[in-house]
Amino acid sequence: MKTVINLLDLENLKYLFNVCITYYFRQTTLKILLKIGFEVVRITGSHHRFKHPDGRITTIPIHGNDDIPKGLLRKIIREDLLMTVEEFNEVK
Repeated sequence: MKTVINLLDLENLKYLFNVCITYYFRQTTLKILLKIGFEVVRITGSHHRFKHPDGRITTIPIHGNDDIPKGLLRKIIREDLLMTVEEFNEVK
């Protein structure tokens, strides 16, 4: 018995996969921040403001299903969290 894959189904699967990956990535980033001691100070619109007890502060934009751009995430990790990307990935 042949299985016919509808092109529309493939597009839907790609879309759902991208949405799930984006959601996972965003949620993982937020969980890591909480895990290393950051707390949510306030949420203004789509921007979540986090503060660490030692005084570090960062803002993470959460725009619908959009992913956090790689460059912005690297900047947040290096300049706001004062960590290397490797250290950030080890926290997962």
